[in-house]
Amino acid sequence: MENLIVPKGEEVTQGGIWIVELFPPSHFAALRRSLDRNGWDAENLFHREDKSNAQLVAQARHGRGFMWSRLGTVTNPNTAYPVFDAKREVLPREFTFVELSAVQMGHSLTAVIAFMRLSEVGQRSLNEVWKAQHEPRFEWRGLRMPRTEGRLFAAIRATQTERQRIHDVGRKWLQERCGGFLAASQSRQPVIDLNVFAEYDPLANGETRRLADPLRALGLEGTFLWQYVSPQMPGVVLVPTLVRGANAEVLTNCWGAVCSHERFNEQNDRPGYGARPFGATTIAAIVDDAVRPFLLHLAVLQYVEELRSRLAEGRDAANSKHGRFSQRGVRQLRSELLSTSLDLHVVARDAMSLWEERWRRFSGVEVHGVALPGEPHPPEEFDFIEDLRRACRDNFKKLIKEDSAYREVLTTVTSLGASAESSRLGRLALVVAAGSLLVAVATMLVANTGDHTLWGDLVAWIKGR
Repeated sequence: MENLIVPKGEEVTQGGIWIVELFPPSHFAALRRSLDRNGWDAENLFHREDKSNAQLVAQARHGRGFMWSRLGTVTNPNTAYPVFDAKREVLPREFTFVELSAVQMGHSLTAVIAFMRLSEVGQRSLNEVWKAQHEPRFEWRGLRMPRTEGRLFAAIRATQTERQRIHDVGRKWLQERCGGFLAASQSRQPVIDLNVFAEYDPLANGETRRLADPLRALGLEGTFLWQYVSPQMPGVVLVPTLVRGANAEVLTNCWGAVCSHERFNEQNDRPGYGARPFGATTIAAIVDDAVRPFLLHLAVLQYVEELRSRLAEGRDAANSKHGRFSQRGVRQLRSELLSTSLDLHVVARDAMSLWEERWRRFSGVEVHGVALPGEPHPPEEFDFIEDLRRACRDNFKKLIKEDSAYREVLTTVTSLGASAESSRLGRLALVVAAGSLLVAVATMLVANTGDHTLWGDLVAWIKGR
């Protein structure tokens, strides 16, 4: 059976991961509670006007505050990093330092970005699984045919599972402390991680094809036509996760920032980060300013795709949820209107501010799709950020139209249901009243009053008339 062969001397070191969370209007109250509870600003030396994080975020959502703001840092109690205003708490063993920042888009959408610097354990863990020998895998499935995987696919599954595990540890940490819209989605929060190779250079001719299987095991093989590069990150290639549908490939909703250790140090001379050669965690700190705005663009695209999925699910289940009028159905509809429709229109306006000129001047990032090195018939270069803008704009427009039509039908059906229910209750009330009258008359007719009965008295009275 074929093995995964990693070239001798090759190593991959992870320097850090970035995770983003979004808070539209329906999640703003949860954001304020999280910021008050976490106390990330308790020791913050950089806040102005002596205001808390929650107050600054609320002010920014009213149009009188920041675009980017540092919320605080969290470090292990015994960390060696000289961060004097950090909150000290025990972090997962994979991380040694977390820096949190908030981004305000328009008046309605707040993003929280966490940059998590990996510990020595976290930096080595993916490489150890990648270079290990993996045995064939046998999965018993009861009465169905067992599933088997050779050494190659067992290695792909194990390596991608380890990379996914590190992402999920970070996602869980952020969700428990500041969970928002994306944490509740099926794909969870988008992640970018930094992967520094000892020898592999994604910008060298033929290297990506030569290491196709080892890169596939990491989930970093990318496409076979082009790669994504940014002038703000010299020597770095941004690699999306490909979803092929193979059982062994388990990575979801992540990108990798990939570079050769040697090339990055040749092309980057950054004062204030120490002497070269830079290590993986230092490289992560250097590219941090460019990775964060790129991650924001990915988060907005995921937001609109998640809304589209929810709208499709709601439309498919509309008959069972709202086919009959009920108080529970009304509550569900009200919740949907508040959490989806109310968010959609304002977020569609404010999220697109990422592509405005003032954003590009302040914290913009350029990402271009370029041909793979050595490609004999290179495809034309394109602006990937512009492609994301068009995708988000078009999807928002379609969603607003679909949502308006869907909500109009639902509210009409609910109104008709309410009218039908009121009419039914009115008829039922008349029947109950008639029944009560008959019971009262019958009671009077059979009631005794001394030596006479009401029935006899009534008959005598009629005859006397």
